[in-house]
Amino acid sequence: MSVQLTYCPPRPAHFIVEPQIAFADRRQHPVHVDFDADGAVSKSGIDFDSFSRMQTTKRKFGRDNVPLWTRNQVTVRAVLVAYFEQRAFGPVERRRSQNGTEAARLRRACERLRARVPQMLDVMDGLIAEYMLLYRSGVDPNRQRKLKVEIESLDTQIRMAQENAPAVILGILYQAYNVGQDSVGVGAMFGYKPPHIRMLLARLNKTWKQMQTEPPVPTVCGRLPKTSPERLEKSKAAAARWFANLTPEQKAARRSRVNVSSAAWMQEKLRDPRFRAMRNAANRAARAEAARERRKAVALARIEKLKAALSAPKVPVVSAALTAILIQSEVTCDPALQ
Repeated sequence: MSVQLTYCPPRPAHFIVEPQIAFADRRQHPVHVDFDADGAVSKSGIDFDSFSRMQTTKRKFGRDNVPLWTRNQVTVRAVLVAYFEQRAFGPVERRRSQNGTEAARLRRACERLRARVPQMLDVMDGLIAEYMLLYRSGVDPNRQRKLKVEIESLDTQIRMAQENAPAVILGILYQAYNVGQDSVGVGAMFGYKPPHIRMLLARLNKTWKQMQTEPPVPTVCGRLPKTSPERLEKSKAAAARWFANLTPEQKAARRSRVNVSSAAWMQEKLRDPRFRAMRNAANRAARAEAARERRKAVALARIEKLKAALSAPKVPVVSAALTAILIQSEVTCDPALQ
């Protein structure tokens, strides 16, 4: 006895068209009744009369508007690398860093983002100290709301930098576009807020659109501005002070290479990997120290301004209680800001 086999046609791809329902139309409608295995009935509590007076909207998310670049692993990897390079480097440094494999470029961008974590922690400590001072004194609620938003944003950036951010973003892309979950479901799965999920997907789509456009051809924008005489005099005076502080041996070494230009000497020194690494590390340390000093000065200025505002007679607060709050806030502040 021979058995006849029937070959069914392939099902449509869920990325292109909506999948066909295999057994029954089990979608949830506003007016519906469900029966469980024991025969119990569960209703939604909405009848047709109430539904006729309601306003209905259709929200498309997930499978209905899946971008084309998410259907190919090559384009997903390219968009991911470009997105992290945009967050880690500036325009000029980004063009210089586009050498090597995509894995090396992604690793380099992630390392740069992790290197910013101590700086972001310092900024967040200053914002928290200012927020606690305002919260305990009960003044300026608008500034308190702005500080809460800034602190939450910094906390999210620090968390993304410390975690495996590429893997997290790949998971968000899979849940949003392959599985078809909305921003609420994706945010609950990964521990992020729904607006952050929507903003992340929008930025990735924007990165893909930027990759499709060719960079503009460089054009002549005019002559470069000349250096003012005052600035030249300041530069000469600074160079003279620097040369005066050199030792006799250093001055003799400088005079011995008078025929060699400074640019050629610097290019010769930059060929040495140790000198190049030391110079880059010194520049980064100097910039970080200057930025830390600026943040400290801004935080101290804000605290002094708040103290002056709170100590003014127009504020209806008891002076003794206000002084106690300020003293307690200074004790709980970051030691770097005191």
